[in-house]
Amino acid sequence: KRRDKPHGATVATVTTKSAMHEFRDKGLDWPIVIWIVVVHLGALAAPFCFTWKGLGLFAVMSWMTGSIGVCLGYHRQLTHGSFTTHRSVRWLLALIGGLSGEGSAITWVANHRKHHVFSDKEGDPHSPRDGKWWSHMLWFMPDWGRKYHDETAARYAPDLAKDPVMRALHTLFLPSHIAMTLLLYAIGYFGWDNYTAMSFVAWGMFARV
Repeated sequence: KRRDKPHGATVATVTTKSAMHEFRDKGLDWPIVIWIVVVHLGALAAPFCFTWKGLGLFAVMSWMTGSIGVCLGYHRQLTHGSFTTHRSVRWLLALIGGLSGEGSAITWVANHRKHHVFSDKEGDPHSPRDGKWWSHMLWFMPDWGRKYHDETAARYAPDLAKDPVMRALHTLFLPSHIAMTLLLYAIGYFGWDNYTAMSFVAWGMFARV
């Protein structure tokens, strides 16, 4: 039986089951869906554009964006406050984390803090209790709407939402990936040749993400 969101419910009380109803009712968040499709299609080109330099770039950038950007920056510092740094370092870690393709610091931190509040319970944004595909990737595809995202950020990541640099990085999430793609191509092209440039894009951007 369908369960609608109760009248007057806040972000904190929206259940994951209600979220799946939102998915059916409101459809897809097309910018996110297109982003995911483009990344996966681009990754399919990697075996046909192989170079050792591209593979090395893949390894180094995977470590930088995954370990330094997401694990150290997004998770340990920005979400849990495990350590403190100068604000410029926070911004740098947020920038590197954003290049992982997992969303801006504001979005990532807000969702992860909410996850800890409702871990594996109703309200957890990506509980495995609602299915492996939901917890893996479908949870971020419904078209929640701007208001929902703003409320989630204000509730669970107000410290980041108030930071003008973090807000700028949030706005520049997609443009930053386009800029990185162009930069990798330019380095490969002017440093070596077109094939190397394509390898840098396929491995350093799409396969890595």
